Amino acid sequence: MYARTYTLDEDGDYKESWGNPDEWRYGVLRGISMFLSHRFEWRLKSDKVKIVLNDAQMYINENGLFDLQTFNPMTFYHNMRLRSNTNSLMGIEAEYTPFKNLNFYAQLALDNITFAGEANVKDSGWQEPSAYGFMLGAKYTMPYRKGILHSSAEFAYLNPYMYIRDAGRQNNTKGGNIHDQKAGEWGVNFIPAIRMQGLGDKHTLYDEQFLGYKYGGDSITLNFDVKYKVVNKYKIGARLFYMAHGTHDKWTCWNVVHPDTYIPNAPSAKHHSENHKDAKYSERNAAYHLVALGLDGEYNIKQNLRTYGHLTLVNIWNAGNIKGVNKFDAQLTLGIIRSLL
Repeated sequence: MYARTYTLDEDGDYKESWGNPDEWRYGVLRGISMFLSHRFEWRLKSDKVKIVLNDAQMYINENGLFDLQTFNPMTFYHNMRLRSNTNSLMGIEAEYTPFKNLNFYAQLALDNITFAGEANVKDSGWQEPSAYGFMLGAKYTMPYRKGILHSSAEFAYLNPYMYIRDAGRQNNTKGGNIHDQKAGEWGVNFIPAIRMQGLGDKHTLYDEQFLGYKYGGDSITLNFDVKYKVVNKYKIGARLFYMAHGTHDKWTCWNVVHPDTYIPNAPSAKHHSENHKDAKYSERNAAYHLVALGLDGEYNIKQNLRTYGHLTLVNIWNAGNIKGVNKFDAQLTLGIIRSLL
C-alpha cells in the first residue's frame, strides 16, 4: 500500500512522506485543506424525475487562513476562483423512473473545460487541459417467486486530469506564465487523506483516495451485476466488471497541454508530466485493461448464524501500465457470521 506518513520533527512541524518507504521524499506540512459543497435538488412528475445541481470546492491555504465567503450558503463557488487556493467542481445529476421497478440515471462532473482553439497563454498555443467525467446507468428490481431480483448496468468515463490540479505556481518551463506542477509541490486536488493508524509516538499513516469516483481519472469502466435474495434464507449474485485505466493516477502532476502534441483522452498510453510517487513514470507506455468476474453467496443456517462465500477471477493486461505485462489472480473468501442479538 502506498500512503502518506506525517512525522512530527523537533521544531514541532509535521513533515510528510509518501511512496515506498525506501524512496520517501519529505516536505513540511502546514496549512489547511477543506471540501465544501452545495446541493440543489428538484423532484418532478410525482417523483419520477429528479434533477440535482452540485456546486463544490476544494479549498487549501498553506498558511492556515480561510476566506469567510466559503461558508456563505448562497455563494456559487465557481465565482470565487483563486487559483492558488481553490478548485471548483460542478456536478449535474438526473434520474428518471418510468415505472416503479426501473430507474435510469446520469451524472456529469465538470472540473475544467477548454474548447478547441482556446489558448490560455497568449500566442503560445499551450492551454489548460479539460477535466471532466460522466456516468450512465440503469437499475431494475422486481419480485420473483419468493424473493427479490435486482440487476444493474453502469458506464463511466473520466478524462486524465479529473480530480488533479496544481496550486498556481508559475514555473515558466514552456515560456510565458505557464503553470506546470513539479513533483513535491502542493496541488488543489480532490484527493483527501484518510487516517489509517499511528506508527509510534510521532508518526501517523494516511491513505489517500479520490473524493468522487473511486477509480479516479483516466479511466473507462463498465459494470454489470445481478442479485437474487430470499429474505432470511439466502442470496446469490454475479458481477462482471471491465476497466481500461491510463497512465495517470492520484499522484500525477498537473501540467498544461498543447493540442498539436497531446489531447488528453482516457485511457492515456503515456505519462506526460511528473509524478509525486513514481520516479519511473516515463516507463509507463500503455493503458491497462482489467476484467473481473465475481460470484457471491450467503446462506442463513438459522436465525443468528449464516455462512458466506466470495469468488473473484481477475485478469489484467499491461499491468502497471507496462505493455506486455499480464497478470491473473483468483480470490476466494469463505466465512461464518454468528450474531448475538
